[in-house]
Amino acid sequence: MNAFIESLSTSCQTVGCLERVHVVDESKIPDPRVIIPLSSEIFRPLFKFNRLLSVKFIGVGNFNLDDGFLYDVPVAWPSIRELKLTSWKRRAIYSVTFTAMMSLASRCRSLQTLHLTVDATQSTTIPRAPDGTEELWPTQTALRNLHLGYSEVSEVARIPYFLAEVFPTLFDFKWYDYYYGNCHNPDIAIVSALSALNDASQQLWALRRSTGADDLDGRRIQTTVGREEWRFHRNVIDYYKYLH
Repeated sequence: MNAFIESLSTSCQTVGCLERVHVVDESKIPDPRVIIPLSSEIFRPLFKFNRLLSVKFIGVGNFNLDDGFLYDVPVAWPSIRELKLTSWKRRAIYSVTFTAMMSLASRCRSLQTLHLTVDATQSTTIPRAPDGTEELWPTQTALRNLHLGYSEVSEVARIPYFLAEVFPTLFDFKWYDYYYGNCHNPDIAIVSALSALNDASQQLWALRRSTGADDLDGRRIQTTVGREEWRFHRNVIDYYKYLH
């Protein structure tokens, strides 16, 4: 991956010539014992292309990004509309915070689709106004699709509240239902994450309904899985609770 991005950065000398970068691993189930860490420094050379509209790296390794990278994205790619950095078939590394994700998504004013795994197990840090008082991120009305991948979630992060307040037009809220190739033998961590994400989703739509915003342009807000798929995962969660 390093060689590819470096060659891309070298071959495209005109910074405004590149609008889309899409790299997808379409191979079958990878060996879960093989870890391919992808740090922020690998992707920073792409920051020179300030007219990027769509950036997708899917299944190419185990993302190990940092908050600093997310904070720099809105400056480097001010017109970005689609950003997908997902491990997909590989185990995710929870290296960026929900706070940094909120900053990125709210400051990228044209961002419509975001796919990112985050650590949302701690309290979310709210920005502060010049006088020191807490001030929410500015409302962003472009974001329609949010996929939290393999994110770990806790109630203290207050995900439903912040998503409802900052992204009033969010229509599609999803996450991965299981680690690829492990759908019939989910471990405790996966089940716990599923339960927390489902709770966050239900709370988000409850907030939307309370404000009359649960139907955008005549479309019902979508959740992560269809009825049949969710029945399977709901049974897994119930079984886990029964055992404990």
